Amino acid sequence: MNIKNIKKTTDIHFGSHHRVLDLRKKNNSPLKNIEQKIKDSEVKEAIDFLDQLQSSSETTLQNKITQINHSSLSKEEKQWLIKKIHQHNKTIRPQKTTPPQVNNTHQTFNKNISPISLVPKAKTKIRAKKKAGRKKVNYKIVLAVSAIIFLSISLIKLPSIISRFHYLYQKINYSKKIIQKKLALVETSLKNKNLFAASQNLDQIQNRLEQIKKDTSFANSSLVSLISKLPIDSPVIQGQKLIKLGEDLTQFSNDLILATESFNACPIKNITDTSSSPCLIKSLSQSNLAIQLAQKRVDRLKNDFQELDLGAVPSSSRLLLKKFKNNLPQIRITLNQLSQLSSAALVFLGEKTPRNYLVLFQNPAEIRGSGGFIGSYA
Repeated sequence: MNIKNIKKTTDIHFGSHHRVLDLRKKNNSPLKNIEQKIKDSEVKEAIDFLDQLQSSSETTLQNKITQINHSSLSKEEKQWLIKKIHQHNKTIRPQKTTPPQVNNTHQTFNKNISPISLVPKAKTKIRAKKKAGRKKVNYKIVLAVSAIIFLSISLIKLPSIISRFHYLYQKINYSKKIIQKKLALVETSLKNKNLFAASQNLDQIQNRLEQIKKDTSFANSSLVSLISKLPIDSPVIQGQKLIKLGEDLTQFSNDLILATESFNACPIKNITDTSSSPCLIKSLSQSNLAIQLAQKRVDRLKNDFQELDLGAVPSSSRLLLKKFKNNLPQIRITLNQLSQLSSAALVFLGEKTPRNYLVLFQNPAEIRGSGGFIGSYA
């Protein structure tokens, strides 16, 4: 085989280069075999041997360069071969594998192994991507199957849920009529100053609201819970908020009635009646406690009105609720003043420790510039 054929063959394997290997010799050099095989027209075996030299893990890059520099090649051939080894070392990196442990045997290097047969990192990345793709597909399949199972169960339970909603609708309508009647009775009782009757009617309204809340306890089921998480104001959600508002309003009214009843439980007969002092302290203390509870209800009512859409409230009650909402700040101020006045009265009456007071007065019947002699009443 002539030099042109050798250059053409090496160009196919390594790419273009300036010159072909010069057929020279150097003893004790790994390149000697290459040169000898080229001389013997064994070009393919020479290229394979060069591949083995470049891919050998036992020969470092510096050792290869040293061997080339000590070879009998020309300067340009040495530069070309070093350049090709650098390129080959960058583009093809053999996969790191742990050599098998064999006892009492001598490991030999297989000269027929080519770097092309070793798995590069690019193939490893491709396999990793394929594996990740299979995981994504498996996840989507599991998600789809779960969704189908959930929808199937929901469709099976749908008739039962619809039936329960229909029953609840009828029961709420019935309770609504009773509550409206009781509210009318409360209004009449307050006009007649019959606080006891008003309190009883409010208690019955509160019991009705608690029963409605109990009947709608299944509203925390998966279906209604899902509806409540949707970005919509459904009638179910507004209905739950309206029930909560009605419950807080009823408790607030009861607190006010209790405060009034407690205050009137011990009427003062005359200013000289000292025996009524313990009774008065007790009634004021209970009244003040009820006022403080009413103050907390006002804060809860404020939050209820902020969450509730008054447009979803029936027109018959919408105007009344809107008026009450606007009066909440003034109601809170009045309750604060009543609470402070009750606390001061309890201190004045000696709730914790007995107190004695000296009252001074002047007699305007005597003709004196100061209004008469100063008298005292203990």
